[in-house]
Amino acid sequence: MLAENDYATYEIIDGIVHVIYKNIDLDISRSVRIVKDRLQLQAGRFMPVLCDIRAIQGINKAARAYLSLEGSAFVNAVAFVIDSPVSEMLSDIYVTTNAPTIPTKSFLNHKEAIKFLNRFR
Repeated sequence: MLAENDYATYEIIDGIVHVIYKNIDLDISRSVRIVKDRLQLQAGRFMPVLCDIRAIQGINKAARAYLSLEGSAFVNAVAFVIDSPVSEMLSDIYVTTNAPTIPTKSFLNHKEAIKFLNRFR
């Protein structure tokens, strides 16, 4: 099943939720919408989530805090796909500042991210 809003696309593939962020700056209202749409797609099922954050331009403190707490609902692991200094910095800030309560790692390629998440399906 594929879903989309102005900020991201969502798809469940082989038991993993794929969230591909669009070219945006993340703030609290956008983060709330992204989580709401992901939860609707998951329909109450715990799943690992792959977040392709390569297109994100920035994220504010309120959005990071929201995503680390409320954004972890029904998620049992997260893998960030990164490629640029910007996306790497965003994932590093998220992991070190917000101390996620679920397994969270960053990867430079999609295949390694999926390999990590397959352990949590």
